[in-house]
Amino acid sequence: MQKEQFLHTLHEELIKRGIPPAAAGQYVRAIAQTLTDKDTEEIEQIRDPADVAKLAQGIVMVKQRSAAQNAPVSAPEDEDDDVKVYRGAGSVPRKEPTPPTDTDYDEYIRDDDPEPQASARGKRIFWLIFICALPLTLILLLAYFGVFGAIFAVLCAVIVLLVAGLIGGAAVGAVVSLVGIVYGIMQLITAASSAPGLYEIGLGITVGGVVMAGGIIVYNIAIRLIPLLIRLLASLFGFCTGKLRTLFQMAKEACYRL
Repeated sequence: MQKEQFLHTLHEELIKRGIPPAAAGQYVRAIAQTLTDKDTEEIEQIRDPADVAKLAQGIVMVKQRSAAQNAPVSAPEDEDDDVKVYRGAGSVPRKEPTPPTDTDYDEYIRDDDPEPQASARGKRIFWLIFICALPLTLILLLAYFGVFGAIFAVLCAVIVLLVAGLIGGAAVGAVVSLVGIVYGIMQLITAASSAPGLYEIGLGITVGGVVMAGGIIVYNIAIRLIPLLIRLLASLFGFCTGKLRTLFQMAKEACYRL
């Protein structure tokens, strides 16, 4: 059930239970002005109009009880029109609520605490403080952006250095490993010893394995870890910038209220 339909249905249910139309409108406006986002979500989950009827019945019972407690015993005719009910309201046959037509319930939903207007004196104070503090503000902003910029530049440089080191290390390791293996094979062919070239072949294979393992580690650091740190740095920069913007707005509003 949409919020406007809920308010319209509640207004009709209150009238059917004897609440005068003017008083019913006041109750609906009071409820509409206090609705929160969570209340709106709960209203949208209502499917049965009988739930709205129960709410209206509860409001009527509370108002009748309040009227009975506040009304003088000897003069019941002085009861407030906002809480008294029509005679014979209980005998009025109930009908299914109709969807809203021309009634605009959006006017019930308004902000009761509008933003205070800025005074001319407050504006002058704000701009005076802003202009006087501008040199210091610029220095702080330069330092702020400089720190984040320097960290970002360092991370980007680390990526470049790691990629360059990965390429260079892979090339050098491949050459050393290949030379060791080839030299060992040549020793196997030409040497007369019982185990010629085994040391060189083993050394070449070991160098190749170490270079491969180191390349995998460097690759993950350069391609996964550093970009993750850059994204975290960007998120931190956005968070801090938002807080600075909020702080500036709060200071501006505080000066405007002076």
